[in-house]
Amino acid sequence: MKRAVGVLIVVCVTTLLVAPSYAQRTDLPVVEQSIKRLEDPDWRTRSAALGALLGSSSEPAESRVALSRLLQKWPEKSDEIKVALIKALEIENKVTEEQEEFILRKYAREGSSKPHPFPDAEARSEFYARLVVALTSLKDTRSINGLLGALAEFGSAALDPVVEQLNSSDVTRRYAATLVLAKMVDPKNSQRVNDPVSIQKIAQALRYHSKNDPFEPLRNAASEALKNAK
Repeated sequence: MKRAVGVLIVVCVTTLLVAPSYAQRTDLPVVEQSIKRLEDPDWRTRSAALGALLGSSSEPAESRVALSRLLQKWPEKSDEIKVALIKALEIENKVTEEQEEFILRKYAREGSSKPHPFPDAEARSEFYARLVVALTSLKDTRSINGLLGALAEFGSAALDPVVEQLNSSDVTRRYAATLVLAKMVDPKNSQRVNDPVSIQKIAQALRYHSKNDPFEPLRNAASEALKNAK
């Protein structure tokens, strides 16, 4: 789990908006079937569908390369593949949020001596990370909300890598990092980012860039986010 989270954090922050591999062996019938299976209720089926599209490599970073090859081979299916992957990420975000709410509401109160209610969480996190990493290669604004949602799920654990990106000379990275910080202090994520040290660090970063960043949309986003950094 820690390995998957680490890879996800680094890749999400470095680019939210390309990239030799297993996809070159993917035939059209497999592509079409996998697109449908990415919406299956069972995450194992969704994971298998992703593997069929991008290959069975266990390295999340390989997914970006594989997706690039897949889209190059089937340009007529490109948009359909992208939409399917974006929807799959939205499903994973929702499942993760529901599981965390269940754990906080019920499992945590019953005590850690109880068996974990989601014993497949470790395996699913690997699939989750691989899906996120693949989507970071898309220059598609439709994927941004899903990617931000995925990163925000990790709360304070993702904070330092995000803040570090605000020092980048690349305005895209700074802006993406600002949007992630804004999502972290969103009241909906208060259970994930609620310790005073983290909140203070976020507020300090947002305050500085709301006044000093040369990119006006970033300054505006930082100013708006500061309202929740309390």
